[in-house]
Amino acid sequence: MCCGTVEDDIAIRHMPRVIDIDGGVNFRDFGGYPTVVGNWVVAGKLFRCGTLANITPMGLATFHGLGIRHICDLRRNEERVDDPTPLPPENPKQTAVSIGPGNARSVQQQLRSRPTNDDQRIKFMVAIHEELVHDHTEAYREVFAALLATRDGGFLVHCTAGKDRTGLAAALILASLGVDRENIEEDYLLTNSVIDFEGFILPRVRQYFGSSSLDLEMIKSVAGVRVEYLRASFQAMEKMHGSIDGYFERGLGLDARDFTELKRRYVVTT
Repeated sequence: MCCGTVEDDIAIRHMPRVIDIDGGVNFRDFGGYPTVVGNWVVAGKLFRCGTLANITPMGLATFHGLGIRHICDLRRNEERVDDPTPLPPENPKQTAVSIGPGNARSVQQQLRSRPTNDDQRIKFMVAIHEELVHDHTEAYREVFAALLATRDGGFLVHCTAGKDRTGLAAALILASLGVDRENIEEDYLLTNSVIDFEGFILPRVRQYFGSSSLDLEMIKSVAGVRVEYLRASFQAMEKMHGSIDGYFERGLGLDARDFTELKRRYVVTT
């Protein structure tokens, strides 16, 4: 593992999590969390966000200053076509890992059905997060392969809003580095205070579904995150593989050498 001074420790704890990139969506550094053994995930190396398509020239200048060398794009192919990343594919390197939880028809039906209570809305999103584990474990294995292949510079994982697919990816990476569940959930829930609902989510939903009279409470339920959603994913891992460690080993194919290498790169000993 990396070794650091007291000054390094203080710097890590006070690194800003939310990164102001003009035109960026939900752009964050998800380093800087403590591990269960008293070390810290290094800041300035692990990033998460939504689509990069709307980043302005000013935003790109900020982006390039972060030292990101590898982008892992979790969007479906059609999402990439609709909102292409305004960066050359070779610098930084870009890896496409297509994850499509749910489907457009099911989401559309849910948005138009106007469920009468929060329980129905939560159940819908819980099912999507269970599906991320049941149907997309191979994709998350590819995320870790991309992360392990990033031997220099920063790693960015993103989807369209940077909350569900990306949220689980970030949670798994933090768990692999020894961060406890409470801090993992803190990072996951930060989306609710960072995502621009009025400026990003609502216009996209209305454009996609061609309606200005959709149920706003339902849209907010789908657009935000709740701790129940992430917990549903972890519970699905435990049900399938007996434990989170079992999911890492048998689902994602990670071994002791992989964990050692990840911690060597991304955990600082203080």
